[in-house]
Amino acid sequence: VDILVKAVAKVKDLLDKPVKLLIVGGGPERKKIEALCKELNVHCDITGFVKHKDALKLLKTFDVLVIPSISISTTESNIPIKIIEAWALGVPVIATAHEVFKYMSLRDGEDIVLCESDPEDVGDKILLVLLNEKLRKKLSERGIMLAEDYYYEKIANNLIKTFEK
Repeated sequence: VDILVKAVAKVKDLLDKPVKLLIVGGGPERKKIEALCKELNVHCDITGFVKHKDALKLLKTFDVLVIPSISISTTESNIPIKIIEAWALGVPVIATAHEVFKYMSLRDGEDIVLCESDPEDVGDKILLVLLNEKLRKKLSERGIMLAEDYYYEKIANNLIKTFEK
C-alpha cells in the first residue's frame, strides 16, 4: 500500500483536479500508511473493515482500481477477486505485471494496465488511465466482458463438463 500512496503523491502534483485515495479495508499497517499520507500530503480515507456488498458499492465509484504488489508465490499465481469484481463493475484496473496475467493471456492496455512494483511506474500508469478517456472506456468495456468468464454458473458448468469427460 505504501507504493500506492507514493504513486498518488506523484499523481496529485501533476493533475489539475483534486486526487483522493480510498483504501477499502484496514490492517496492522494502517497507522504507518496514515503517517505516510500525512507526510506526502495525500488525501486518503481508509475505511477499515466493510461488508463485502458495501465494498462493492465503494468499488463502483472508483475511477480506477490500482493494485500494486510485490512478487511472492501468491501474487504470481492468483488473480485477486477484487480485479474480477472491478471488471464486472466496469472499473478499469491497474495491477503489477505478475505471471498470472501472462498465463491468463491478458493484454496490457487492452484488458488491464500492467505496472512495475515501484511508485514511479504506478504513478505513470495512473496518469495514463486518468488522462486518456478512450483507454478508460476500452478497459471498462473489455473488463465487463472478461468478468463474464468468472460467473459462478459458467465456472460450475465448465467443471461439470470436465468431470463428465
